[in-house]
Amino acid sequence: MKTTEERVQELCARMLAAKDEEAVNEIAPLLKQALHEHCERMRKLVLLDFPPPPNQDMAAD
Repeated sequence: MKTTEERVQELCARMLAAKDEEAVNEIAPLLKQALHEHCERMRKLVLLDFPPPPNQDMAAD
């Protein structure tokens, strides 16, 4: 199974190699979805490494 990064790289290569507008129009939504999935995966990894601080009631200060 490919990683999200590998999928994005593959689709970028296909986009650059596309010979016509039809091919670009076919690849573009796939690349957009792959980028979205990769960004979501990276966000989750960052949250595991750097969890948000606990909620603090600023009115109590």
